[in-house]
Amino acid sequence: MILRYFCLVACLLGSASLTAQVAPPTGAWRQTNVAWNKPPAELGLKQRYAEARIFYFSRDHKFVLLAATVIQGPTSEAISEGDGRIVYLGTWKLTGNSLRVEYRLVSRTVAERGKMLPGPVQSEDIRVRGSTLLFQKGRFRRDEKLDRDLKAILEGESARQGTSDGHHSRRVEVRVRWATATMISAACTTDVVLQPVSFYRQRTRQIYAVISATPAQTRAAAIQRRRSTFS
Repeated sequence: MILRYFCLVACLLGSASLTAQVAPPTGAWRQTNVAWNKPPAELGLKQRYAEARIFYFSRDHKFVLLAATVIQGPTSEAISEGDGRIVYLGTWKLTGNSLRVEYRLVSRTVAERGKMLPGPVQSEDIRVRGSTLLFQKGRFRRDEKLDRDLKAILEGESARQGTSDGHHSRRVEVRVRWATATMISAACTTDVVLQPVSFYRQRTRQIYAVISATPAQTRAAAIQRRRSTFS
C-alpha cells in the first residue's frame, strides 16, 4: 500500500513537471508597461501612440529586439514609419522556464558618434511568467497585430546585413590582392630574395590596417615599378 502511494505521488509530480514546461514563443511581443499618448484633438484621429520595445521570435530561432513608436487604432496596430527606431538582431533558445537571447545592435535611425555597427554581441535571459515575458524592467505580451511589421524588419535587416558583410569582404580581398602584387613587384626591383606568394599575402593582411593607398594608386605604382624594371 505504501509503495503504491509513493508511485502515485511520483507520477503526479512527473506529470506536473511536464505541464510546467514553457512553450516556445513565436511572433511579436510588445512591451505593456509604457506611457500612451494621444495626437492633437483637432486632427480627429482615434489613435494613440507610445515608445515601446518589441520582441520577435521566428520559428528558426532568429530574434529581433526593436525600440520604436507603436501606433494603435481601434482595430489596428503598426510600427511608425516616421519616427526613429533601434534594431537588434540575434538568436534565441529555450532553457527551462526562460529564453536565452544573444543579439547585437545592427541599425539605428540616429547614429551615435564614435560607435560602429554592428555592435558587440550581448547575452541575456528573458523570463517566462505564464503569458508574460519579463526582460530587464519591461513586461511583454503577445501582439499578433505586429507580426507582419516585425517579420518585415527581420527579413530586411537580415538581408541588409548579409549584403553589407559580403561587399566588405570582397572589397578587402581586392585591396589585399593589389597590395600583395605591389609587394611582389617591389621585391623584383630590389636585391631582396623573392618569397612565395603566401608570404606576401600573409604579410599584407598583417599591415593592411595601415595601408593608405587606394586600389587605383596601388595599381599605378605596380605598373610604374614594372616599367622601371624593364626600361
